[in-house]
Amino acid sequence: RHSTVMNDRAAGSATMKAWVEDKHLWVRRASVLHQLHFKQNTDVDLLLNTCKDVMHEEDFFMRKAVGWALRHFSRTDPDTVRPFCA
Repeated sequence: RHSTVMNDRAAGSATMKAWVEDKHLWVRRASVLHQLHFKQNTDVDLLLNTCKDVMHEEDFFMRKAVGWALRHFSRTDPDTVRPFCA
């Protein structure tokens, strides 16, 4: 799989940082989930900061997205996810 975000990390990160502040839930949710299958290529800072930015939201689907993204990444790097969730 190829991802525009992975092919141009700087532009992709800038886009995801903008998306996490979008007024539409589904755009913000996409900013959390966009790295779901990146595994060792995940931009860890972007993932964790995006999760932090939306953690206050009470919407079921947003909370599910955060849990899904962190659970998926924990299969690659549990030592990073564990303290983040603690």
